[in-house]
Amino acid sequence: MPSSALHNSLSSISSSQALPDITRTYKQSSQLFLTRRVAEALESLQPIIERPAQQPDDTTPHNTAEDSDPDQSETQPPQAPIATASRGARVKVWSLYISILNAVVEMGQEAGKDAFGAARWRALCAKARDGGAWEEVQRNGYYDQEGDVDADVVANLATLMLAHAPSQRVTQQKLEAYLAAVQNPLLDVSGHMARSGKTNGHAHQNGTSTPRDLSSRLKILEIYTLHVLPRNEEWEYAREFINMSEILDEERKEAFLHALQGIQDERSLDDKKEGELQKQREQQKEEARRKQESARTQQQSDVEKLRKNAVAAKEKDRPPVKASESEHGVSEKRGAADAKESPGKAAAPNGSATTPKATSHTQNSSKQSSRPSEANKKAKSSSSSGLYKRAMILGGSMQQTILAMAQNLRAHPVMLIRMLAFLIALVMAFARRDVRDRLDRIREASWDKIKRTVGMGVKVSYI
Repeated sequence: MPSSALHNSLSSISSSQALPDITRTYKQSSQLFLTRRVAEALESLQPIIERPAQQPDDTTPHNTAEDSDPDQSETQPPQAPIATASRGARVKVWSLYISILNAVVEMGQEAGKDAFGAARWRALCAKARDGGAWEEVQRNGYYDQEGDVDADVVANLATLMLAHAPSQRVTQQKLEAYLAAVQNPLLDVSGHMARSGKTNGHAHQNGTSTPRDLSSRLKILEIYTLHVLPRNEEWEYAREFINMSEILDEERKEAFLHALQGIQDERSLDDKKEGELQKQREQQKEEARRKQESARTQQQSDVEKLRKNAVAAKEKDRPPVKASESEHGVSEKRGAADAKESPGKAAAPNGSATTPKATSHTQNSSKQSSRPSEANKKAKSSSSSGLYKRAMILGGSMQQTILAMAQNLRAHPVMLIRMLAFLIALVMAFARRDVRDRLDRIREASWDKIKRTVGMGVKVSYI
């Protein structure tokens, strides 16, 4: 019994001696944090939030009375200085530490690497995202007891994980473990308020006997039911928890349920809008793909049509060799037939015998004279059709060139902008009077040189 009293007195003396150091360190770190010197603020805060290294002391004499005490026989690792501080100091220090971690995550990769180094910056970000900071606060500041953590610190830790954790399952587990550990102070609001004026100095370490503690508990319930559970899509469980909670009165329950319903409606509306936007984006992509496909098909069909027209024009431009040869063969056959009929007609009188020959000769000469005129007509018609087809081919090629230029300008609008800029610069240059005068002088000098050259050429030719 005397040894335990001596131990308590020594711990109270050490805590009273450590309190000024904690306050001074907190002020120094908060000033550094407010001036955006995050790395220095964290470095100055670490000595009071981290456990000191355990060093064995062999020179300490053994006390038989303490060795016989089972409570004193167990060796415990040394605690961080913040663990022996008052509640207000603990809340301030851990809140500042959580704010520093939040700033470390938000400063970005490049700035974080410059301030802390790549490995340490990633480790600090992992603390804020996967619950490592929660475990560190609980271990170093509250003797690894979940129910002893101050409610304000729990609210700040939950807010930190809400902001940066990729999944809120870990946040839900931490809050459920904390609420299960402190379920006795959360049972009844009226009993809590009745006990608030009658508590003595031996109240629970995490503080449940003041209106401020009650408001902190309500804030934790708000974070748990209106933020963490909706993030995990546990809407029905959140409603059941609100209805079953005994710390909430009817008015607060109704307010919580109304806020939860509003969050669910807003989430469903956002999901609906997101689905509509996604559908519109997919429709736009499909429409653009169809337009590109139709434009490609139309271009291919135009090219194929132009190719066919060019082939047909080349076929029509060829001279009609086969037709002239066939006509020439028919004329030869007709001449041979007339030669066969001439011996039968030789029995006629001599005077009449010369008449058919003359008539046949005149007929042949008339046929021969008519044939060149027909050939000329065919040549003229073929030449006119060939010119028409050439004009069609030229027009088709010009149309294809214009389409290609339009597609190039649509695909590369910078070319059009450059051309317009060049034309504007050219117009602005010619709009200047000194430029025009200079061009006139150059033109007149060139014209004089040409005149002199021509004059010299005339003189030489005359000589």
